[in-house]
Amino acid sequence: MSKDYISLNIKEEINKKIYSIDKVRNARINASKRLENYANQWNFLFFLLNVLAVIFVLSALVLISNNAFSFVASCYSLYVILLQYYISIQNYKERALRFHYHQLQLEDAIIQLKILIFNYYEYSDNKIIEQYKEIMNQHNLKLTNIENHSDRDFLLGNAKNSKPYKKEVNIDKFILFMNYFVLLCLLTYYMFFLIF
Repeated sequence: MSKDYISLNIKEEINKKIYSIDKVRNARINASKRLENYANQWNFLFFLLNVLAVIFVLSALVLISNNAFSFVASCYSLYVILLQYYISIQNYKERALRFHYHQLQLEDAIIQLKILIFNYYEYSDNKIIEQYKEIMNQHNLKLTNIENHSDRDFLLGNAKNSKPYKKEVNIDKFILFMNYFVLLCLLTYYMFFLIF
């Protein structure tokens, strides 16, 4: 599909760019919410994992004098420490905040472009084109300094999109749900040692 760029006027180009930037802004909002959700889920899970680690260590020291249980308690405590390190370097909260601030910058670019359209008849085409280029240069510079959103964020943020959304399986979700499973398995293991 070829586009006829010669017949485009600056007002149409600005309008298309507003639409395009708004799509990216919606994706950034979704990315921010997704990462904030991951951070909150991990905080809750770490609370549970740490409570269980404390119970394991105290039980190994005081209640259960079994070498196998002490070994499991020690390995589990090390696992929780390493997992916390891994999740801390993922910086979910910080990344969510960066996406949030970037979508605010995108909103500012949209407002500047809308002002250009509203003032279209007050300036010459050359002045409009000059301001448009300046706004777009600032916009492109801001895009280079932030990570990209996922396809999922883009599709969910733009409901008018014709592409069907398929569930995304990513490493973040996998590790999160795997650790809920680990927590349940170890709780069952602990109950087994208390009963027998």
